[in-house]
Amino acid sequence: MVFIGGRNMQPASETYFTQNYAQMNSIPIFDTNSVTWKQIYAGGTIPDARILHTAVLGTDAISIIICCGENDTYVFNDVAVLDTQNWYWTKQEVDGNANAPSPSTRI
Repeated sequence: MVFIGGRNMQPASETYFTQNYAQMNSIPIFDTNSVTWKQIYAGGTIPDARILHTAVLGTDAISIIICCGENDTYVFNDVAVLDTQNWYWTKQEVDGNANAPSPSTRI
């Protein structure tokens, strides 16, 4: 499993957590076969840290495509592609309405 973006939460006390945005170049990966974690560092044009974005596996079964999301100061209307063979980000040009729908999480 590849985890991209979101928030990191660290316990600051028994009742309080500090949180920050997970950087998009630091990618935790969980191997379900060996039940182990590893950290990958991606290069390229790194997308801004964000939450509430969408991520899907590309039809090539290698690329992960992310879209939109937000942070404390900005709502994103962008698309970036992560090549998981080389762990390299590229930004894609987006044409269309700058007033994109608000981000949402769907199951």
